[in-house]
Amino acid sequence: EAAAAVWKAVAMLDPDQAAAVELFYRRQMSVEDVAAVMEKPVGTVKTLLFRARDRLRKLLRSLEDSR
Repeated sequence: EAAAAVWKAVAMLDPDQAAAVELFYRRQMSVEDVAAVMEKPVGTVKTLLFRARDRLRKLLRSLEDSR
């Protein structure tokens, strides 16, 4: 149930953030590999993941509060 909520929240992210999360967490790729697949610098991928985690925390909190 919790995992389903997380992936539902991932779908609400910016497309680049969602792609980075999908590749890094679901497909267990390294940041370097994610950067290569997305054709972005490693630093950009790290920023995408940082911002995605922050946004996910907020989304999941609001979903929890609405229950």
